[in-house]
Amino acid sequence: MSTMDLHCYDREKQVRFAVGMATIDDGKPTDFSQRLLDEYTEGRISASDLHKPFLKNMPRVVGDSYGSISI
Repeated sequence: MSTMDLHCYDREKQVRFAVGMATIDDGKPTDFSQRLLDEYTEGRISASDLHKPFLKNMPRVVGDSYGSISI
């Protein structure tokens, strides 16, 4: 197995684990999420590139010792 195949295999394992964790709560990746996961698995985008679209659309959270509030 080549180095590229090993990287693809590792990425595929990571994606399967993440999707499996999401399905515990009856979650299923959206089409948008699945497309990004496929691109990551195939090595077309990096882990950082995978996270950026999600982080960009998340509300910013500020927390203290008493809890968190969304801004």
